[in-house]
Amino acid sequence: MADQPYTLKQPLDDRTAPVLTPNDGTAINASYFKQQLEHIAKGIRATSGEDADAQHYPVAAKLLSELVLDDNFVEFLTLPAYELIN
Repeated sequence: MADQPYTLKQPLDDRTAPVLTPNDGTAINASYFKQQLEHIAKGIRATSGEDADAQHYPVAAKLLSELVLDDNFVEFLTLPAYELIN
């Protein structure tokens, strides 16, 4: 059976129980999210070189962090993303 996608319906927080726990038992909380985001950002910088920070990656990472970690949970990515469109 394939892994099922997970839907985040509340902010991630280290003070509460993990919001998601996939089949492998990994507790997905704020710390795990931050660790994975940094890991992905390093990979992007490694493959994109100096261009990575000139691209939209830092803005996208900041937006994703705000969506996932902010206490005011936003249900749709598009709402805050519209504010970033030039």
